[in-house]
Amino acid sequence: MSFAALDTSKLSLDNGATRTALRSVPAQWANAFNAGDIDRLVELYDPEAIKFPASSFTPVVGLGALRRYYSKPDWSGASIGLKDDTLVRMTGERSALVAGSYQFSLPLSETVTSLHVRYSFVLVRHIRSWRITHDHSSLVPPARD
Repeated sequence: MSFAALDTSKLSLDNGATRTALRSVPAQWANAFNAGDIDRLVELYDPEAIKFPASSFTPVVGLGALRRYYSKPDWSGASIGLKDDTLVRMTGERSALVAGSYQFSLPLSETVTSLHVRYSFVLVRHIRSWRITHDHSSLVPPARD
């Protein structure tokens, strides 16, 4: 199912289908990233979205900047493996918070670097879809003894 085709106009806040739709956004994001499908990735975002990547101190703002960010050759061969820890919180009639973590793998020379990353998405409800308006990722700190 395409993210753009997901009709959320009839979903209520307490409807399990709403939470299922919200929970599907990270999977769609990871699948689009892993497929290198920049168009589908950018389609998941609100036109005025802000992304705070784990790999930079500089925010990425707007669809054009997101397209450039995800088009970097640095991501060639990189993959995202979502963990089964997604949390969903409704924050209003047209907004929600979705958070969890993923394993980010990036081939560097002859080795693969694997990082445990946590993320949070603030989603806004458009007419027929939920879009990411705020995306924040950060490295999970090492466990403390």
